[in-house]
Amino acid sequence: MGNKLEFDLYQKPTNVNRYLNFKSNHHIRSKLAVIDSLVLRCFLLSNEKCHQRINDIIVNLVKNDYPKDLVMKRIKYLSNKRLQKDKIEKVEDFEHTVCLPYIPIISAKIGAVFKKFNTRVSFSRLRQDLYSKLYNHKSKIPEDLKNGVYRIDCTGCSKCYIGETKRYLKVRKKEHELAVKNKKTEISPIAEHCINENHSIDWVNAKVITKCETDFERKFNEAIEIRKVGERNLMNRNLGENIPYVWHKYFKKV
Repeated sequence: MGNKLEFDLYQKPTNVNRYLNFKSNHHIRSKLAVIDSLVLRCFLLSNEKCHQRINDIIVNLVKNDYPKDLVMKRIKYLSNKRLQKDKIEKVEDFEHTVCLPYIPIISAKIGAVFKKFNTRVSFSRLRQDLYSKLYNHKSKIPEDLKNGVYRIDCTGCSKCYIGETKRYLKVRKKEHELAVKNKKTEISPIAEHCINENHSIDWVNAKVITKCETDFERKFNEAIEIRKVGERNLMNRNLGENIPYVWHKYFKKV
């Protein structure tokens, strides 16, 4: 606008305004941090006329069971802190840090004892394994939209094809399907297997077995998976990257 850049808060179209619930089994510091991050983001990263969005933040926090009085007090505290930004804050400098599982009341009392000995206390979940099984707010990525090392099985025998791709699996799989349809054996070992053996391929259950980011990871993991399957059970024409034979006996144990 004019000679100025103006910023507004951005939210993904998929945003549902779900935050750490106030009734959850977390230390109060974690819950205050949720309020602070939302409020400071509004104050510091957007134009002043966009600060009216603070009302939306209040509504969303209340929906996540945050007491409105606590939210308002925190907003007032952060607003005053902004006005006194030139004032140097005293930052506690702890000599040690310990991490304890969080148990309401008990952990706070233990933390107060450690503080007397100049030790910072951080808290972790009591049951990380239980958390991972019961709670996952992210949608599962469809198999066809992954990349890395993949496996495609034959329905007529026990053989499979192990390959690697940095593109989506559905793109690479489509190339193999077209090669089979057009009988282009020179570009796809899967097509060669189908024509020679008169077998069909299980395209539906094709899957990425190892997620990889770099070319080296994909090539190396492809070679490992090929050796784990064994040459007799492969449609592949070669074994991929060279791996010293001394390591081969360990792959089936991985």
